[in-house]
Amino acid sequence: MHVPLISVIVPIYNAEKHVANLVAQIESCRSSSLSAEFILVDDGSSDSSMRGLVASLKGFDLIKVLKKENGGVSSARNLGLQHAKGDYVIFLDVDDQMNWRAICSSFQAGMDSDITFFSYWFGGAGRKARAARFPSQNFKEVRLILRAVLDQSLQVHISSAVYKREFLEINSLTFCEALSYGEDNEFIIRSLVAAREVMLRSDKILTYMFSPESAVNKAPDERRLDTLIAMKRAFNAVESGFQDLELRRIMRSRMALNYMNIVHDYYSKRAGPVASIDAALEGGGCRKALKAFRPRTLGGVIRFLAIRAYVLAPKVYIITAVPFLRVVRKW
Repeated sequence: MHVPLISVIVPIYNAEKHVANLVAQIESCRSSSLSAEFILVDDGSSDSSMRGLVASLKGFDLIKVLKKENGGVSSARNLGLQHAKGDYVIFLDVDDQMNWRAICSSFQAGMDSDITFFSYWFGGAGRKARAARFPSQNFKEVRLILRAVLDQSLQVHISSAVYKREFLEINSLTFCEALSYGEDNEFIIRSLVAAREVMLRSDKILTYMFSPESAVNKAPDERRLDTLIAMKRAFNAVESGFQDLELRRIMRSRMALNYMNIVHDYYSKRAGPVASIDAALEGGGCRKALKAFRPRTLGGVIRFLAIRAYVLAPKVYIITAVPFLRVVRKW
């Protein structure tokens, strides 16, 4: 029986308009000579996504189709991991586009780390594509890569990484199914804490597609607080894995950034009050976190000042800053 080099795990939920893209991705992978199996996990779709896929992929080998009740992207990826046979794993979304030839070339050049992070493009939804921040040097220590990921001087994406499957299994690394937001970042950080060898490659293998329909673009509900829970879980993993004061400082700053993003998104997209979010933002945790934040960019400074204004005078912030932010977002 042929054992594939890579298992590509794709969660699918009501994605019929992305079927053509996914089929094109599978065909492109096959033409690259990369040995890969595709594990398509139907997360309880109610549309024609799977019928279209099955019909389009009829006769293809190394395609696994798994079905489950709707439980979210994390449970779909975890089910895919249980069935993966490849030496390496890639997590792909149905609307993303992958450069399979670049991945194939990387393996031919030698790639055997626990995790290999590639650079990628942001694109879609009327935006001009731009590249992720990626350092020119290759850090020799995992600790330094973790620092760069935490302070966001290195931008990585769950689908721009290749994971060694044995590494994931030995360290029991799966996605937290209780989280609706923040699960990708939490998985990435916990993986870095557990990794012994991580490689950075500047090749841009992924075009990550922004979607107006994605969860982060919708008016936040109480599930948005999961980003705080996810970061606390990641913080605990970092503290248990490294006795590093600098990492702890950066994690506290990252927690503050999560509060800031919730404030920004909640009030700029607010359709109505959400009591649990109001309570979290008015509590001491938000103020304590913001004291730890150190802005690194002009945009960070502007957002930091806006959120500090919110903490000092929420009602004034809502009346003045929120309409301004909405205008800026449209512009």
